[in-house]
Amino acid sequence: MASIRDVAQQAGVSPMTVSRVLNGGYPVKDSTRRRVLAAVKSLDYEPNLHGRGLRQARSRTVLVAGSGFVEPILDGIHKSAGELGYEVVLVHSPPQRADPAALSRRVRGGLAGGILFLNMIDEDAIRTLTALHPVVQCGSAADVPGTCTVTVDEERAAYELVERLVRQGRRRFAYVAMDLPGGPPSMTRRREQGIRRALAAQGLALEPERLVRMTHLRDDYAPALDLARRFAAMPEDVRPDAVVYDQNILAVACVNVLREAGLAVPGSVAVASMDDNPIDLVIQPTLTAVGRPYKAMGEEAMRMLVDRIENPEAPCRQVVFRHILEMRGSTDPA
Repeated sequence: MASIRDVAQQAGVSPMTVSRVLNGGYPVKDSTRRRVLAAVKSLDYEPNLHGRGLRQARSRTVLVAGSGFVEPILDGIHKSAGELGYEVVLVHSPPQRADPAALSRRVRGGLAGGILFLNMIDEDAIRTLTALHPVVQCGSAADVPGTCTVTVDEERAAYELVERLVRQGRRRFAYVAMDLPGGPPSMTRRREQGIRRALAAQGLALEPERLVRMTHLRDDYAPALDLARRFAAMPEDVRPDAVVYDQNILAVACVNVLREAGLAVPGSVAVASMDDNPIDLVIQPTLTAVGRPYKAMGEEAMRMLVDRIENPEAPCRQVVFRHILEMRGSTDPA
């Protein structure tokens, strides 16, 4: 009975390449695949079906890596995964401090067929892993050419939000942008471009002193509270009359601080977030924010990843969903 080594020798490849051809889900040149299959037929090779079945079962699992998982996205991911016969394993991975080696080990070890990143902004990690494995980015995607992404147009969303506020009579805009040790993430850069375009269209500008870059915050909100207090303490003719935040929780904090200081929201200052969250509906006033069709995005991202796993030579796709501008009480007076 022929062995996998016999097949490899006749095809002029390694046993690992034979295994990859027979198991599927790995990138192999067409010419190599044809040689391997010809050798299998010539030698009447019969693989170990039990072992192969176990490997295929493991390959029908995907890693969903991210932090602060958004439930509607997960609902969409699980829906598509179930329809396609895949399992999902959640892996906590801070957005700017991913561990590509640990994630890669899981895929190389056969524990998963690919990786779906949620709101991952570590461009180096994504670039490294995309070169090795099937990878899809969903949500706030990093700007890495040649990767598969499911996103919204951040620049257009920011443009439309600011354009709407300008039509309401707002003129002095502040933008509290996310910052990282290596500089602002690509989604923040695109949002800033949209804000500047919308203001320039009306002869306005984002003044340097009103562009505040704030390190991504998770536990320590003191800097955000201090910034909101500085806004509140400014003279009326200097104070921003509209503040746009990258991070939702910081916008919520700003609303609370301004109201505690006796300033009307939105009468004195309009506040908005580039990232909608259920909490936006329960604070007073409710918070204006940019929403996303999260469930549909999760469904599409999972389908895209399975396509990459099962058709590794297919070209990457970039799918852009339409954002949802949720104008609420923090910008629109009742």
